[in-house]
Amino acid sequence: MQLTGHLNEIDPVEVADSAYTFIRLNQSTMEQIVGSRELSHVFKVRGLNLLAFLIVTCVVSGCERETKARIEGGTTPVFVLTGSGNLNSFSVYLISPPDYKLGRTVDSLFDDSFFTEPVQWRVEVPDGLHGSPVESLSDLTYGVVPPGYKQKIPAGGSAPPAIIPGRTYFFECSTNNAPGVSGAFQVVNGKPVPVRAGLPCLQARNGKEVTVSCINPR
Repeated sequence: MQLTGHLNEIDPVEVADSAYTFIRLNQSTMEQIVGSRELSHVFKVRGLNLLAFLIVTCVVSGCERETKARIEGGTTPVFVLTGSGNLNSFSVYLISPPDYKLGRTVDSLFDDSFFTEPVQWRVEVPDGLHGSPVESLSDLTYGVVPPGYKQKIPAGGSAPPAIIPGRTYFFECSTNNAPGVSGAFQVVNGKPVPVRAGLPCLQARNGKEVTVSCINPR
């Protein structure tokens, strides 16, 4: 399972600026101590080399950014995705009271086994394909299959169950090449709002996964 919460995004410009600032500060300090023009030249050369290295590294690696989701829309939620990853699958679950029970045995770490209600909606990339960048998909509307993907649940392309106002739902966005994102929401007064579900965690006991209380519940 993935936990909610976001890490800071990596910005190559900010990284380079921070590195250059650090170098300049060190240059000033060392020049006051030593008073050497040669030292100033060394710092400038090494600073530019490090700056170039950081920029090239970020460009080549893509400066991985974790996936984030903002929920918009009305009674039908719209998930606005950002990040550097490629969407592998997107699932929506309905949380029910038994999901909060502690000491419950779960078959596996996968969310399908954790939730007692069946999956409400799932889209995934067809076998053998890599998936589209989440930012190229941008808005992902509940019940609407994005181009290049297939609906796994419900089968046969049927429309998923309507979102029930006041009930708590959990979504999981699985991505490649960057961390995914998950979270919970409710539809209140015709608008989807993020909520903290407070779901239990899983702990291995005698070869099985058992629900336990969390320090930081989902």
